[in-house]
Amino acid sequence: MLSKNIFNIRKIISIILIILILSSLIILLFNTSESKAAYSSKFSKYPGYETLIKKLQEAHPNWEFEILETGLDWNETIVAESTKDHGKNVVPKTRPDAWKCSCGKTVEYAWKCASTAAVAYYMDPRNSLNENYIFQFEQLTYDSQIQVREGVEIILKPCNYMHGKVTYYDTNGNKKTLNKTYIDVIMEAAKQYNVSPYHLAARIRQEQGAGDAGSMISGTWTEEGGKYKGYYNFFNIKAFGSDLVKTGLTYAKNQGWTDPEKSIKGGAKFLKGGYIGNYQDTLYLQKYCVDNSCKYGLYGHQ
Repeated sequence: MLSKNIFNIRKIISIILIILILSSLIILLFNTSESKAAYSSKFSKYPGYETLIKKLQEAHPNWEFEILETGLDWNETIVAESTKDHGKNVVPKTRPDAWKCSCGKTVEYAWKCASTAAVAYYMDPRNSLNENYIFQFEQLTYDSQIQVREGVEIILKPCNYMHGKVTYYDTNGNKKTLNKTYIDVIMEAAKQYNVSPYHLAARIRQEQGAGDAGSMISGTWTEEGGKYKGYYNFFNIKAFGSDLVKTGLTYAKNQGWTDPEKSIKGGAKFLKGGYIGNYQDTLYLQKYCVDNSCKYGLYGHQ
C-alpha cells in the first residue's frame, strides 16, 4: 500500500528487515557500511539471496539491511507452523488442494488449514524479495527523519474518511469535530508509542479500505439496539468470527474508544505493547513468531 512516491519525492530511507531462511537457520538481513567486496562475501553463502538483494539495492541504494539470527531449524519451523498445530496458518478455501492441508480443517468459515508446502512458500523470503512484497520486512518503529506527514497523506489519499479535521458522532448521536486532523492524530500516536506513522496509516487503509467510512468507524452502527453507537475501531482489533462489526465494536466499547482519536491512539498502543515492542517489529515477525526473544514464545502470538 505504500506509494513509491513517498520514497521518490522525499527520498525517504526505508529500513527493511529481510529474513533469510536456510535449511538450518532463519536469518534477517540488514546492510551495513561495509565495502562492496565484504558485502558480496556476506551474501554469497546464502543461495538465491545475493542476486535478489543486490537488485533491490541497485534500485534503492538508500535501503539498509540487518541480520537477525534465530538458530532455528527450517524443517522444524515449517512443521511447527503447519501440521504440528493444524489451523495455525490458513489459506482461502477457494485455493487449489495443493495449498490446503489434507486434514481438511476449516477455520472461521472462509479459511482452510494451510498445507506444509503453502507455509514453506510464504515463509521463504526469497519469494518476497521484490518491490511488491518487500515491505512485510520493513521495521515498524518510528523514525522522524524518514517518516513525514506528506508520506502519511499519500497513503491515506484514497480514504475519504481520513481527510480534514476529525469529525465523529458521540454516544448520544451528536456530531462533533476535534481541532486536529486525522494526520495530526496519527503523527501524535507515532511519536507517543514509537510506531511508524506509515504503518499506522497503511494498516487503517488495509482494514477500513478506500472510499467512505464503514460500520466499524462510522459511529452510527444501530444494530444490537444501538448500544455500539459512538464507538470506533480503526484497526479492527479483536474483530473476528461471522459478525466482525459486533465483536470489533464490543472491544472498542470495552476500551472506551468513543472517538477516532482514542481509537487510533489506542490501536497504536495495542500494536506497540503486543507486537512492535515485543520483538515482532515487522509484519513478517507478526505473522511468523520466529524470534526467541518474544515474551510469548516461538510460533505463538501470531
